[in-house]
Amino acid sequence: MADKEAFDMLRVLLVAHVGKRSLGDIMSIGCDPSLFFRLWPAHQRRYEMMLEAFQEITADSALPPITVGVFDAEQDQAACAEDVASPGFLPKLAAAAIFARAAYGALMRRGGGDQVQGFVGGAAKASCGIWDAAAHDDAFLELAGVPRQDLLLSSWSERTFEPAFVLFWEHRLRWLVLAVRGSSEPKSILTDIAADTCDLAGGRAHSGMVRSARWVLERVRMSLIGALQQFPDYTVVCTGHSLGADVATIVALLMREEAGTLVKVLPAT
Repeated sequence: MADKEAFDMLRVLLVAHVGKRSLGDIMSIGCDPSLFFRLWPAHQRRYEMMLEAFQEITADSALPPITVGVFDAEQDQAACAEDVASPGFLPKLAAAAIFARAAYGALMRRGGGDQVQGFVGGAAKASCGIWDAAAHDDAFLELAGVPRQDLLLSSWSERTFEPAFVLFWEHRLRWLVLAVRGSSEPKSILTDIAADTCDLAGGRAHSGMVRSARWVLERVRMSLIGALQQFPDYTVVCTGHSLGADVATIVALLMREEAGTLVKVLPAT
């Protein structure tokens, strides 16, 4: 049913908008004008250098060690209100990006998804059920540097409007993290093309992402409530890449609307 709804939504959008576009606009949808330049050997080498540098960054190197002592509420409140110019913000942003990458699970293990060919091949394997939930959990824990006991909830069976996600503790930052996986299987592409808009937080948003976010929130709701009862001073951090960044951001907006509490949003795009 969800698959049919996504296709119907795409059909309505195409009928409503494609006829209003010029031929050049339509052709540009299917091509990337920067592709030729990005494939130059010099640019490719530069990309690989940046990729290697990122792979050397781990959560352990980006984050401070766990400190034992009295919790400073004022310092934590200041950290919640920090912006990109605040000391320590970029290491936290790097950690959120690492968690977003780790949310791809086994597909990203040993850098398998860091190149286009590897990502496409890994996505094909994932859609064929090569990896089970345990394999994805193991890969996530390895990539994120998260102890197994800090993994609270995970869902790897991706369907239309039902993206994969992981909920876990990051005690070094007093975070409760929700990481949502980006587009990596055919079903997630159906979520992408459901591009009608709906009302959200006083504006308009991609309806496929909103529906996915509502589904994720319902799945994690009880775990979130129980976790925050255990550590009420922790901050909820929503992160993700691509589709995952959209869904994670909308989940945070929905939680903010429901609870009226501050939710820290660090989407990795």
